[in-house]
Amino acid sequence: MGSVLLRAYDNEVRPVPPAAREGLVQETDGPVLRTLSARGGRISYVDLGGLTGDELDAFIRRQRDHFVRLDRPVDWITYTHDEPQDLPGRLEAAGFVLCETGTMLAGRCDRLASPVRLSGGLTIREIGTREDFERVAALQGAVWGIDASWLVPQLTGQHTGEPDRWTFLVAESGGEFVSAGWTRYYTDRFAMLYGGATLPGFQGRGIYRALVARRAQYALDRGREFVVVDASESSRPILQRLGLQPFATRVTYRWTPPRVE
Repeated sequence: MGSVLLRAYDNEVRPVPPAAREGLVQETDGPVLRTLSARGGRISYVDLGGLTGDELDAFIRRQRDHFVRLDRPVDWITYTHDEPQDLPGRLEAAGFVLCETGTMLAGRCDRLASPVRLSGGLTIREIGTREDFERVAALQGAVWGIDASWLVPQLTGQHTGEPDRWTFLVAESGGEFVSAGWTRYYTDRFAMLYGGATLPGFQGRGIYRALVARRAQYALDRGREFVVVDASESSRPILQRLGLQPFATRVTYRWTPPRVE
């Protein structure tokens, strides 16, 4: 499945831009898409149009300098199978620093959609109001120990801007949100899963697995063939036990504006 899936992902998922929302600016420059939000910038692409050597170095500097003028950090999203293979070294020479990697996993919806029974009064339901998204942001903040308030306008914008392309689910216990996961439906074959953080007191009870299964069912009902996850090292083993298989590795390089002390 690996090579065929990889080509399909490159051709069908990577060209799709982030969902438009208030405060998100998107523009193309040659082969890349630049996006800017309150959190910073992002550079993505399907391929670099054959740029190599000095031309590629100049192009990288042009992207960096764009964000220098904005005084904003920017993430350059790469995959290890991208060409040219010396891109990482050229990014680092321009001041970008490797900051994060993720394993791309995929699984067939029809094999993942088996119902999972939850005990102890746990339930899963669909959500869609700003108040719901505020509670999801609070949940994410509690799990990761961060300020996740940026999620509120992002999830709200995704829901209102592309209502047919997204599903947002939460797991509840006694009215409390204890886990949340959402899905974007790409093209005719792919759905991408996001979220999944679960409060520590509720981990190990099958909630994450149940959210994956429910979202796979939603995707299957919408005619999708595969669900895809950009998995962290903590979630990758769980997803592989569920049957998802790795097919690519994402590597993010970040440039950060220098700060004057």
